[in-house]
Amino acid sequence: MRGGQRRCRAALGAGPPRGGRPCWLREIHDPDVIEAVAGWLEAGGPGLADEPDLVAIHAFTPSRRIRTEHEDT
Repeated sequence: MRGGQRRCRAALGAGPPRGGRPCWLREIHDPDVIEAVAGWLEAGGPGLADEPDLVAIHAFTPSRRIRTEHEDT
């Protein structure tokens, strides 16, 4: 792990067949952020529901190498 960040991948929401898209989040330890993510996923998640501001500040785009590694699994 680099920079003390944990990497994980979860299959949540509707997924690509229904118009969903991947979303990468970091440092979502705060209960308010976790609640915002849960509500967003219940509403459809990335690509289907508007991203709450509290979630947007935790979103990031990983390097192409990392994205490719996770797409292959």
